[in-house]
Amino acid sequence: MDNILTKKTFDPNNLAHLSKIIGQDMVQQVTQQFIESIPQYLIDIQEILTANDIKRLRHKIHQFKGESLQLGAMQLSCLCEQIENSIKQEKLKQIPIYLDKMEAEFIQLKMVLNKYDEQFNTQ
Repeated sequence: MDNILTKKTFDPNNLAHLSKIIGQDMVQQVTQQFIESIPQYLIDIQEILTANDIKRLRHKIHQFKGESLQLGAMQLSCLCEQIENSIKQEKLKQIPIYLDKMEAEFIQLKMVLNKYDEQFNTQ
């Protein structure tokens, strides 16, 4: 649990690296799409959890963790890892707690990425 508390919301180095590969305009498009997709991801994860489809839940969380990490959403990625660990340890009752934290983290991330985009656009 300590790693959740020590991870920051966003690491701009991940996007800087991605920008070198695909360009800043494409990075802005990808991050915007990611932010727009998060609410649906959270809904899907909740529905999969309610249906008790552990295989799909594991897959969806792993996918979301990778996308989060690639775009520098460090805290979201860490929360996904905690859910993965809860699944492995068969502690499924902990998952709704992590989902609540993910919703709060999404709000933080959205604000941070908006500031990041504003800073880039003023350069």
